[in-house]
Amino acid sequence: MRSSRRTTGQVAENSVADDATDACSLRRIFATFLADSSTSLGRPYFYLIQSNGWKSLCLLTGLSVQDYSKLLLQSKLVRVRNNKDGSRSIRVDRDEWNLFLGRFELRGDIYGKGGCVELTDGYINYTAIERTMGGGLIIQQQTKSLR
Repeated sequence: MRSSRRTTGQVAENSVADDATDACSLRRIFATFLADSSTSLGRPYFYLIQSNGWKSLCLLTGLSVQDYSKLLLQSKLVRVRNNKDGSRSIRVDRDEWNLFLGRFELRGDIYGKGGCVELTDGYINYTAIERTMGGGLIIQQQTKSLR
């Protein structure tokens, strides 16, 4: 009986470790994709995280909606929230996105120089982005207008 508990514990620990490794691997692949996509752009461009239509990051990746959703969930860039009424909602995890962009050096310095990806949930000033980023990806959390 005792050995089965230990085995179960080891399986659970391995599962957690595998999940963390998978998330890190997925993030690395996604970061490479974002950097390469940004390099191919001649001028700044923006994409929406939570959309599958006009200017969506999902369409840029070429993944199906299901695979794109899995990528974001397994990379822990979005989280599922249980609401009081029993329903669920999906939320962009801004802190995880900031860690992701920083870890893979996708974000520029404090002056906006050198980065290829920025995350915003506000308005985009195209001229300011063009001056600092040259070409690059701007990823928006919500649909807002481009100035």
